[in-house]
Amino acid sequence: MKVVTFPIGVRSKVVKEGLTLTPLISNLIAKHKDLDSILAINILDSYKVDRKKYLKSYLDTLESQNINFDTIWLDDNPYDMDVILNNIKNLYKIGLISTQTKKVNVCKCGRVEYLNSDYLHKGARLYTLINNKVICKKCKSETVAIEKKVLTMNFPRHIQQPLSVSPKNMVKEVAEIMNRISGMEYMVSRVRDTGVYIELDENRYNIDIDFYWLNLLSCFNDKEFIVVGSNHVTWHLCLIHALNAINKKNTNIVLTPYIYNKDDILIENHIKHNSVNFKLALLSHLSWKKGFSNWESKLLDKINRLEEYEVEYIIKNILNNEYENFNICEKINKNLVLREIKNAKSK
Repeated sequence: MKVVTFPIGVRSKVVKEGLTLTPLISNLIAKHKDLDSILAINILDSYKVDRKKYLKSYLDTLESQNINFDTIWLDDNPYDMDVILNNIKNLYKIGLISTQTKKVNVCKCGRVEYLNSDYLHKGARLYTLINNKVICKKCKSETVAIEKKVLTMNFPRHIQQPLSVSPKNMVKEVAEIMNRISGMEYMVSRVRDTGVYIELDENRYNIDIDFYWLNLLSCFNDKEFIVVGSNHVTWHLCLIHALNAINKKNTNIVLTPYIYNKDDILIENHIKHNSVNFKLALLSHLSWKKGFSNWESKLLDKINRLEEYEVEYIIKNILNNEYENFNICEKINKNLVLREIKNAKSK
């Protein structure tokens, strides 16, 4: 069994605080369960943006927080690309993926593409819904329908639920999403050139980058995985599980909370940013039941006043606690950290 992060997109040399949270939780689970850990990184980009130039600054930030992984998986690795494309070809051979002439809704710049049968999200990253119209956030145009020969995938009508879901309050939402995915039609190819293509029956199809890396677990021989990602990408993690289940493998899903910065706090003014102190700061702001929290300057200052040996003692104590299954996640929160800070100060 391996612990794998949801593919993380690095888009800037400036690493946002929240981008280290999923790797941190994944790292803690792997250490606690003594499992191999994989950091998955999304390098490929449909719009030819060179994301690889941002990779070093991201990995350096993780290293400064002592967040380490056994393997760093990049989606542009040629060997893994062959594995994933062969997995897609196999889905075509067994009939789950097929060629169809469909009406595809596209915007002017091509960033938004979807079938009429697709489930549209109100909080989607690429488009907004206004008076039942789909508007691209980039080019501001409304999508129009065109006929196109595309690859579509029809998910099986009965897909097993994940082995476990953490936190527990997300179990119902995951079950509802899995019910929507069961029997759903998904557009695998894209009208635009995505930079990743496949040839089937002498026809070339541009593969949707998202669908491409949703197949990442096919690159590993393990029969069971713990997949860790933000609760903002619950839909995508469920799709990863669905594809994993088709390959007769099991998935445990861990959905991390989101930490906002509503008060525009300059974190570096309150804490030693490139240190284990920041690692503890992240843990102290986790709110698993709410699913989100906000940075607190007073709490950051409290952590900043700790000595390095005290921080290491606290994190060690957190890891040494006994947790059932993968509920190590739900037990780590502000109250636990404050209690451990008090214990550290009494030593």
